[in-house]
Amino acid sequence: MYNSIIVRSLMSIWNALAIGYKHSLLNRLVVFLLGNISNLSKGSYVIRFFTSNRSLWEESLFYAIFCSLIDLINRLINSIRNWVERYNSGSFVYNTVSRLFGTERNMIQTFSLFFMAFGLGIVVNNILRGYYSGRSYIISLILIILSVIGLTQDIDVRDILKGSYAFRLIESIFTIDEEVDKWW
Repeated sequence: MYNSIIVRSLMSIWNALAIGYKHSLLNRLVVFLLGNISNLSKGSYVIRFFTSNRSLWEESLFYAIFCSLIDLINRLINSIRNWVERYNSGSFVYNTVSRLFGTERNMIQTFSLFFMAFGLGIVVNNILRGYYSGRSYIISLILIILSVIGLTQDIDVRDILKGSYAFRLIESIFTIDEEVDKWW
């Protein structure tokens, strides 16, 4: 059946173990436990919930709670935004944050400057402490190079994020499909 001696011997060992397990006390114990567990869980809503063929998210109470929680968070954020724009438009903190993060380009420049200062701070701290090599220098140089690229290049962050699998995964968690019939 098999051309290889090793595969043939391993298969014969496997067949012997399978026959041994089929008639063993361990197999009888496993069959006994599984039979009792299935008998005990016949009327359980929890077991029915986890073994159902229906989509768990769309058919469950958790999905409804999740949707209402996301709607509540959106309403809360919108009300806070409206309140801040209405009453604090002349505030020093509001104007500073608006200038730093108002547009996408300003946000990239702010983060680039922060990471550049952070990388330079790590380098200066290591030199003052007497460390002249190590992984922290590599990370610092990567941060400084990425910061220089962020400051000099006109980068569209949305295109980078839209192409990212991690961003799409997180976005799909919070995206609610409106085309599906809702059970509630």
